[in-house]
Amino acid sequence: MSVNITIISHLWIIWARLAIDGAGRAALARRQYHLAVNSPPSTVTASEALGTEAAESMASICATVFALEAMVSAVGRLVMLPCTINKWESPGQAPKTVNRVREVLKNAIVQQKLASTLATQWETVILDRNAAVHFLESPGSPEPHPVGTNVAPENARYTLETAKGAVGLLFDTLHGVRDHPKPDAAGWSTDFGPAIVELGHRWTSTDMSATP
Repeated sequence: MSVNITIISHLWIIWARLAIDGAGRAALARRQYHLAVNSPPSTVTASEALGTEAAESMASICATVFALEAMVSAVGRLVMLPCTINKWESPGQAPKTVNRVREVLKNAIVQQKLASTLATQWETVILDRNAAVHFLESPGSPEPHPVGTNVAPENARYTLETAKGAVGLLFDTLHGVRDHPKPDAAGWSTDFGPAIVELGHRWTSTDMSATP
């Protein structure tokens, strides 16, 4: 007699933790940048702090979308028809991320207006992730940074605010599925409620202040 042992990993939780921690580091870099610009000399140069804020914000946004995609994949298997999942997972057949998110949330959340609103809000975040992953290096005109400086377009795009907004949207989505699940998603809501609470504690204990 043989025993077949299987193990399943829930990577959306790991990506969510990475997103939170990245946003926290972006906030630290923002505070350092604020000091370097407004109260020099500083222990970190303005260019170093600005670069770190963009890097950590970019990493946080990417991790946030990776968490979303992993969560949507897991919940999708519960709420979507098997033939749809098979098509999505076939080579060259997967729909755009935002369309997959919209369909899964529509079938997972009772409140359809909430599901639609969440899916629409993800469009910009997903575009930011895609722009980072498939970056096209080209010159651009300076754009305003929240601190009041003019910076490269990428430094204006990947900021503490965009990272914080992405992580906040991830929590809004997790809470939507947890608190307003359709019957097929109710089991997931129960099973992963404690993980969402743990992530929430991690988020609220992270210093996200933008100024020293």
